[in-house]
Amino acid sequence: MIGGIDIRVKSAAGKESLEIAARAIAQIWQDAVFAHGETGERYRYVWLVPFSEMDEVFVYRDEKSADM
Repeated sequence: MIGGIDIRVKSAAGKESLEIAARAIAQIWQDAVFAHGETGERYRYVWLVPFSEMDEVFVYRDEKSADM
């Protein structure tokens, strides 16, 4: 990432932990934008994110941050 801070969180709990973490972030960042770690496809709402198909997700505070 350019001009920001990446926080990598590893978990042995599997894909379920990815969804739990993303949902927790969505509670704090009301305007969060989620992006597929491999394809870059964006999702405005956490319930639209296909977690079962992902090994990595990027979460941005808002659309402006995602566009940087």
